Amino acid sequence: MPPVRCLVTVPHLKAARSFKLEDGSVNSLKHAVATCPVLGNSIKLSSVRFQMLDLVFEEYTDLAADDEIHDMAKITLLPIVTVPEGGPGSSSTQEEASLETVRTENCETAQRESLPDETSPDDSSPDVPLVGIEPFELPSCSDDDGNTFIFPKLGALHDTIISGKPLTSSSFRKIVELLFRAMVNITVFPSQHFYSKVTQLLTDKYPQLQDVIGTGSDSWRVALRYKFKNERRRLSDDVRVAENRAKFGSKRPNDGGAATQLKRQKKIKLNITASALAGEDEASLIAHEEWLIREGRKAAPDEKGIHERMTLTARKRLSDMAQMGIDAVRTRYPYLMDSQRFAKDFERLTKMNLADKVAKGIDKIVLLATKKAIDCQEHVLLTLQAAPHMDLGRLRTRHILTVATLRILALNVKESTSLPLMFVQEDDENIPPTPCVLYSGQDLEDADFFHLVVDRERLFSVPNAEEGLCMLLAAYWLFSIQYERKAFNMLVTLERLFLGMSHTTPRAVVIKFLNKVCRHVHG
Repeated sequence: MPPVRCLVTVPHLKAARSFKLEDGSVNSLKHAVATCPVLGNSIKLSSVRFQMLDLVFEEYTDLAADDEIHDMAKITLLPIVTVPEGGPGSSSTQEEASLETVRTENCETAQRESLPDETSPDDSSPDVPLVGIEPFELPSCSDDDGNTFIFPKLGALHDTIISGKPLTSSSFRKIVELLFRAMVNITVFPSQHFYSKVTQLLTDKYPQLQDVIGTGSDSWRVALRYKFKNERRRLSDDVRVAENRAKFGSKRPNDGGAATQLKRQKKIKLNITASALAGEDEASLIAHEEWLIREGRKAAPDEKGIHERMTLTARKRLSDMAQMGIDAVRTRYPYLMDSQRFAKDFERLTKMNLADKVAKGIDKIVLLATKKAIDCQEHVLLTLQAAPHMDLGRLRTRHILTVATLRILALNVKESTSLPLMFVQEDDENIPPTPCVLYSGQDLEDADFFHLVVDRERLFSVPNAEEGLCMLLAAYWLFSIQYERKAFNMLVTLERLFLGMSHTTPRAVVIKFLNKVCRHVHG
């Protein structure tokens, strides 16, 4: 693992220090802090919590021992707050009293920094929680459906919302924190009904906060679920949390985050609706398959005949592809190892023209980026501004626009890891098992010789990045493969924005981006 750089801030000491770690492990970070001439003598590691800024959810989350610290990470150290068993009024040890003093000072600072200065006269609340500072107490009895839930007052955030100005990430996090505080007093395991109830109350009271896409409250629901999940990580001594962790939890692979083995969906992504035509029986279908294999080997095959027979045999083949190993599919259906035939099977499965969908999606993103309606790196924008002088029908031009589009999407959904996992240089030793496009060349913009690869098996060649992207998406659906975890945001965005499908629940950052796109396109 290459060295990583990170910035560590300690608010209660008003100190900050940058570190270069030999690897991205939490142990390396702790060692660096302990031996630091500035921080080492002032910090007792057992008395502080390490939190890292999550770039996806834009919130500081607690670091576990096996977590990976990414390059240029922002880390904050917060004092651990201990609550005496007898409650706030009971005696505490000298160490706890000391920590309480630090916490009180930090609370005052946090209140000034994280909450608005004024409260709305018609929606004020003197007891607004301090965001990310105060610990919460577990409810004595759990009401997972939230039957006793009372919607909290939002204080000065009320004025911010009704002002009509776009909601900032900071305000979004504060609203989530207030909702969390009101919910956690009732249960630490909200049911789906409870999440829906709270987010519906929020968007009913403040229609300005509704998402443009989906149910209208998906971004709030996802953010709340993530908030509860992260906060439960701190409750290692709670019996119910421990039981659920043992029952449903799974260890994160210690491999840098990317998948090492191909994972298929437990349930096939799409129901196979290709109908068997009248007059066809098992014997005739076998005969069709034998003909397809023979014809597919010819230098100049009968493509019309192949199309007709692939349609007749589609139901069985599509079912096999969703379950069989990639090598087995390639052996049984060798005629399928062609980009046009592969795309036709995707069309039989989804009833959509993949090339047309992807081309329109690329053009949409390019237009929004050139209008500066969405974020775009300067060098990518220069490429797009030169596009009108290119032949837009040429494969190389479409290739350049496709790569630019993917870079724009990666920036907007905060997932820099996605593109290198979708388009992989042929000399890379870490080819992922998930669908990717292998290319030859020093950089993707100038690359050539593209091949679709699934489970590290080369299936067939494609002419450029645009068709490569089409085949990559088709492979995920035809083979019913789970999305690569470190390209999840990108793939869900493509699913929603390009394909117009909604089978996968997007994270909050994706929902925010889709909202922005929809407002510009339809507004």
